[in-house]
Amino acid sequence: MLALSALALSACKVVIDVPVGGKVAVVDYDVINPECRESSRCVVDIPNLHFMRSVFAYPRDGYVFVGWDTGERHLFGGETSQELLLDSSLAVGNPILESLVNSDETYYLTPIFALEDYDTNPVGLPSLYRIDCDSCTGPIANDWPYTVEFDRNYDISPDLGIYSGVLTHAAFAMYAHEYDYKIENLRSISDHYGKRGVFFEGLKEGQVIRKGEQVIFHLRSTALYSQLSPPILSYSFDVAGTQASFDAQITLDTGDRCPLC
Repeated sequence: MLALSALALSACKVVIDVPVGGKVAVVDYDVINPECRESSRCVVDIPNLHFMRSVFAYPRDGYVFVGWDTGERHLFGGETSQELLLDSSLAVGNPILESLVNSDETYYLTPIFALEDYDTNPVGLPSLYRIDCDSCTGPIANDWPYTVEFDRNYDISPDLGIYSGVLTHAAFAMYAHEYDYKIENLRSISDHYGKRGVFFEGLKEGQVIRKGEQVIFHLRSTALYSQLSPPILSYSFDVAGTQASFDAQITLDTGDRCPLC
């Protein structure tokens, strides 16, 4: 039986992005509405404090369900239950949550599906490229294990195509040549926020990069308030079955720390 998790929501919408590897069903009294198919996007409106729906993630053959994605405005980030409960009635009596009734906030819900069958003892390593940096023109090839420490100024432009107030610190590409590679032990943390507000975009725990495939990922964080001292952000992951590891530490310097907040 699937474990169940619940979240209080009201007067907002939830965007469900379904990647390759499965589907998501939103269920109301045994009626599926909507069914979010593989490689699609669904929007679920939550109009009031009397909304309740179950959400199920179903991997297709050859894939397994890993969990729910983390990131800015992502619900249930890190949760591993295949069944979730969107229940706005849990907000009743909480002034902060009830205030969302008149808001138009948008949140995101994204399942992570991983290949069930992949090379557990790959030979060689995927290629790793830095595709942007302060003082060079990419892509720049990097060796494993990858370790880097660098400073970024808060004056860098936020990525308006994703979320206002989100800063992109670095971008990378990985390419798998002859084998499949699985990402494991993925972590992104801050000494100010913990895991909240610091995240990989485009790279997930349990993700498998198939032979002949490329994945592009970014190191991102929410813009911080100016009264905070400069934080250190940390991003890391390993490549399963190999000695390859990724470890990037970023110190954010002074400047306009929150240009859009």
